Amino acid sequence: MRNVRRPKMPASLKRNATKWTNELLEVLRRKKPDPKLVTKLLNRYNCPDVRSALGIMYSNLCCYCEAEITVVAFKHIEHRRPKARFRSQTYNWQNLHLACPKCNQAKGDKWDKSRPILDAVADVPIDDHLTYELRDVLGVIHSAKTDRGRTTIDHPGLNDREDLRTARTKTALGVLGVIAELNIAPRSPRVSQLRLELEQKTRGQFGSLVGWLRDTYLKAA
Repeated sequence: MRNVRRPKMPASLKRNATKWTNELLEVLRRKKPDPKLVTKLLNRYNCPDVRSALGIMYSNLCCYCEAEITVVAFKHIEHRRPKARFRSQTYNWQNLHLACPKCNQAKGDKWDKSRPILDAVADVPIDDHLTYELRDVLGVIHSAKTDRGRTTIDHPGLNDREDLRTARTKTALGVLGVIAELNIAPRSPRVSQLRLELEQKTRGQFGSLVGWLRDTYLKAA
């Protein structure tokens, strides 16, 4: 997980969020709310401009695992405070994030009031709460520095999925190879190119992992 900046509220939410919230809460106050109507109202936030803004905000990477959300996987609009528990937060722009299907489904409606899952926008810096470890058997895993960091690892299952651990480990091995070359030959003609490559990788898939590897293993120039 890494910090991002939230862009301006999309026009659809700016125009409608308050009205949609009032309409939803009014329907939910009824003795027997129509389930189909409730489902329809709960999905109003899923607008093209909202999806586009979140895609830009997260560079089409999952807010939790930082994996690329490809064309074969649907982007999920994630409610950090689950809409099933916090109905009034359904259309709140500050509560909306971008997640891959696996993280979103694993997190589901989980919420820890005393140790809430981290917010990639508000909780700066994220690395006060989260770091990484290299393990021989499991490869690269997330490690918590705080209780909220532990919640953020556990709720979306960041250490539970073998495919995710494998992908992170593959990235780590490539980055460690670049770092090893820089450490062995700090005056090589390739130094500028390799440092640029590392910097670019910190903005891509598993970028916080790349940054941690660089800061941990790259010797000072």
